[in-house]
Amino acid sequence: MEEHEGTEAEEEHYDADAEEEHDDSMIDESREEHEEDEDEDRSPEDEEDPLHIHHEDEFHQPEGEEVDELTQGKEMDEVTQAEIDALPSEEGMTDAEEQYLTSADAYDDILPEIPLQPQQVKGIYILIDSNSDGMMSLPEMLEFSMNTRRAIAKRDAEDELTEMDADKDGKLSRKEFLEYTLNTASKAEPIEHQSQSEEKAAKELRDHEQDREQLEIAKFKAVDKNGDGFLEPEELQAALFPETHKHGDSVIDLLAAATVKAKDKDSSGALSPQELYETNPSVEEEPMTEDEKKEQSETFKKLDKDGNGELSKEEVKPYESGAFHHTIAINHLFSVADKDKDKHITFDEFQKAQPHIEGTDAAAHLNEWAVHHEL
Repeated sequence: MEEHEGTEAEEEHYDADAEEEHDDSMIDESREEHEEDEDEDRSPEDEEDPLHIHHEDEFHQPEGEEVDELTQGKEMDEVTQAEIDALPSEEGMTDAEEQYLTSADAYDDILPEIPLQPQQVKGIYILIDSNSDGMMSLPEMLEFSMNTRRAIAKRDAEDELTEMDADKDGKLSRKEFLEYTLNTASKAEPIEHQSQSEEKAAKELRDHEQDREQLEIAKFKAVDKNGDGFLEPEELQAALFPETHKHGDSVIDLLAAATVKAKDKDSSGALSPQELYETNPSVEEEPMTEDEKKEQSETFKKLDKDGNGELSKEEVKPYESGAFHHTIAINHLFSVADKDKDKHITFDEFQKAQPHIEGTDAAAHLNEWAVHHEL
């Protein structure tokens, strides 16, 4: 039998094709398994939710098994000693600290440092690739991210309402809303015999507290659409996570106006870079690195749409809502993964990009998606 002796280039081409076929077959098999499982478990509610976004708790303990909530979804050899040491010991803990230690919040605090598992990467890719063509686009990624943010915000607003609702009537009065958002119960008592500088600082603090209270009252009124003096879960979502709700624009407008008012030292009606990034002089902070200064400068330029060197209230809105930082993170992930710059990401590209985004906001978003969708 005659043997075929290919050139080195042909062999490399064959290997690349074989690897690509292998990756594609993995995607197809995983997608089929994913869709079969969904068909079995789909409820009437799922028909209205094409992304199958559920609002149950993120962590489920299988019956008959004990699962450590701090390490669920993570192999034991991946939980570093530093992460364990960073958590409080049970001995001498307050009730609040003990409750935190046994909650999902403690896991969330170390979540961005945990690399995604291969099955999680594959699961996220399948969910984002909405048309199942094996080519993830930037619009698909942004749409998926926004839908997931809305679902998480809806769930979190329901949880927050339960915590804020002092009389447990299922809705929030203005008093309950303000007591929680302003934390009025923990206000410090006034100090007698203050020096002139202390009196000035105290006055500035009182003015700040009054401005903050007026802002929260305005937010309450803006989202109380039926004007009954109470907030339902959906209305609370618009107040706390305005960028995720159709009625959140008025709240974002209030937040941007409050930021400009608080930081506009020269009363120009707009913010310079120095005003936008002004820090509290009473709080000690480490000097900024050159990279951090460069990042701030680039952020300001992107926000400054008319290029006049100042940010108007309209230009501050994306910064205040979080939409700007969210879009930057998703675009960063896409640019890192799209190696051939064809404006689409294959599964292979998405998988290979993971080590290059560790520690970034993009990685934090991926972890959040994986937990929310229970991957």
